[in-house]
Amino acid sequence: MLTLSNQFRPRKRRPAPINSDVALTERAVAVLRRQLREDGRGEWKIFCGRMPYLWGIDNVLERLDPSAVWESVSPSLSDGEALSLTTYDDEPKAYTREWPSGTLFLPKLGVIVARWYWYSATNRKTDSLYLVAAPRVENLEALRQSLLSLNRETPAPVWRMVGVYGDDSKVPRKPVSEADLVLSDAVMNRVDSEIIGFFKPEVAAMYRQLGVPYRRGVLMYGEPGNGKTSLIRRIGAALPNVAALLLRAGTNFDTDDLTSAFNEWKALAPAMLVIEDLTAVIQTVNLSTLLNLLDGVDRRTDGGLLLIATTNYPEKLDSALSNRPGRFDVTMELPPPDEAARLKLLRGRLIEIDLPTLEKIARASDGFSFAHVEEIVQQSGLAAIRDGRTFRTAGDVETALANVRAAFNAARSGYAKLPEAPFGLKPRK
Repeated sequence: MLTLSNQFRPRKRRPAPINSDVALTERAVAVLRRQLREDGRGEWKIFCGRMPYLWGIDNVLERLDPSAVWESVSPSLSDGEALSLTTYDDEPKAYTREWPSGTLFLPKLGVIVARWYWYSATNRKTDSLYLVAAPRVENLEALRQSLLSLNRETPAPVWRMVGVYGDDSKVPRKPVSEADLVLSDAVMNRVDSEIIGFFKPEVAAMYRQLGVPYRRGVLMYGEPGNGKTSLIRRIGAALPNVAALLLRAGTNFDTDDLTSAFNEWKALAPAMLVIEDLTAVIQTVNLSTLLNLLDGVDRRTDGGLLLIATTNYPEKLDSALSNRPGRFDVTMELPPPDEAARLKLLRGRLIEIDLPTLEKIARASDGFSFAHVEEIVQQSGLAAIRDGRTFRTAGDVETALANVRAAFNAARSGYAKLPEAPFGLKPRK
């Protein structure tokens, strides 16, 4: 009798593994479809796609529909239950917030929003899935327009934090005191004309008439402590009617998070997106994706999209970011304050110290950043406190100068040499 060897024996094929994202999406659609049938809406369509405008729906829900509440959703996994997301914040006070999975019925718009959360052990972060059910795609567009309108009508202007905080993290756009922002007239004039002035109606009209994409990229660079953060705060306060997103790359920040931030920014136009520490961001994301996102910014000629990125180390940036037209149209250096600026800051902060002493301190602090000058103010105040005084003396200030100078020299000895002409600009003399 002839027998087959193991080499020729037919083998059973193993079924191909199902991608976890695909499996979750199919189960979620099935759960939502079952609920629609039970509610007599079996003919409604289920929509899925990039919907960044939905991420903040809880923040405007009271204005969108005060009677709407999230209802628990049936388990999407056998013997399991839907996951609720929690986020934490300390502004304006410490609190924990819950973002439940579930469905949200909005009868006025004729839509049902459904969302699920799941934790990815591979990426070590929580992801979300949004579905929308509606009789027609026009209902979905009405929801989008309503949410965009409500987000633009925020009662008090805020920075919407992305990248490291939860979806609900917002920080008030507080004005910056002119005494705390001692920048040169040249820098301030550029900020007013090229950044704040970008959103003026007459500027928007010029972009429309010329058919030029209404967008602008600004790159601010300079050593730490020279006012980049304070300047951005001033810009945010000066544009209260422009949606503002502030991106800070957290520990698990990745390319998908960057893409989501860009999508939300474009959806909120007119809007500004600030990327703090671009050097750190490009170390955690795919550079090609970032370049494609910059090149693919919405080419509509209305709305207005402003991108501001900051870096302390321009020499570490890839030349594809700085030398390609259209990615960053404006490059702005924030150098250390000159003697006049240092004296102005000292006179505003040390009103009890005589002018000759302040002039001496201003001359002796050559090369200091604004942060270093502020450190002189802080250390001299601590010296007065240690002596039980409520006022500073000239000796307090001079001692503080010596301490800050010693720390400054020690730090400078370890700094990398800056390029001769970063971004094609002439080196500062």
